[in-house]
Amino acid sequence: MIGRAGRDGLYAETLLLHTPNDFLRYDSEFYTRGMTPAAQRSVLASTRKLRDIAEDECGCRRKAILAFFGENKPPFGNRCGTCDNCVSNASRGADADVLYDATFEAAVACCALKAVGKRNAPMTHLLKDGLQSKAPSRFLLTAKALAPHGSYTESRLKELIPVLVRENIFASASVRSQYGSFESFSLTSAGERLVQCATAGIDKLRAAAGTVMITKPRFIKEAELVAAKKQRDLEAELVEIGVDPRSIPADQLGTAAGPELEAQLEWSRRLKHLRSEKGGANGVARAENLERLFARVMLWR
Repeated sequence: MIGRAGRDGLYAETLLLHTPNDFLRYDSEFYTRGMTPAAQRSVLASTRKLRDIAEDECGCRRKAILAFFGENKPPFGNRCGTCDNCVSNASRGADADVLYDATFEAAVACCALKAVGKRNAPMTHLLKDGLQSKAPSRFLLTAKALAPHGSYTESRLKELIPVLVRENIFASASVRSQYGSFESFSLTSAGERLVQCATAGIDKLRAAAGTVMITKPRFIKEAELVAAKKQRDLEAELVEIGVDPRSIPADQLGTAAGPELEAQLEWSRRLKHLRSEKGGANGVARAENLERLFARVMLWR
């Protein structure tokens, strides 16, 4: 149906809403009953290609659709300039082709899958018995220690796994059951090597940095934008209370945590709270007393 948009030459938008399970449904007996083996293979190949196009956050979607129908040299070249990926690519300029080192995030995913103890594990087992295990394995803890803060949440892992499948670190398979089809995952040899590095210790895994270089996924770009805005707001708050952001260690500004940063913010926010309506009837007087005490301490020092 996407091909119908814009046939009249007028501006049009198409929006594709999907989840991994949407594509798996077409492998169930409900959809394939009565089909010849050749027809089943054709449907599954078409569905797999549609999933590749839907989950690809970098390549030109229009070019991919045309290529599926045999048109491998579109008149616009490699970029149509109008699909969401092409628009995003153009807006990032020189940063568009910069690869992202996802080695440690990939190691967390691989170690979580290994901890499940099954060769083919569905997503629910990978999350519950692997990532969220109450008794995590030593190699999973090693991987988490090096992964960026917040990168191994359930939602981030769900978004990362399709990327790992495309990068041949995870292998996926559709499994039929009496309730329908579901996707299972196993480690490839590349995934097993990451687990081996984590098992050997943190230094060995750290030395593997650069093993998994990927075009930066959209969820990582969005997380970076959120983190950058948070840091700008933090620096503005510091300036407002008379603190030079350059006096705070860069790693503390980046993570919004650390002794120097927290001391400055706790002090200023406490005074601000006391001077607000929530500070109570004596809030302003208490704030002034604290400031006088602080001045005396500084004079004594």
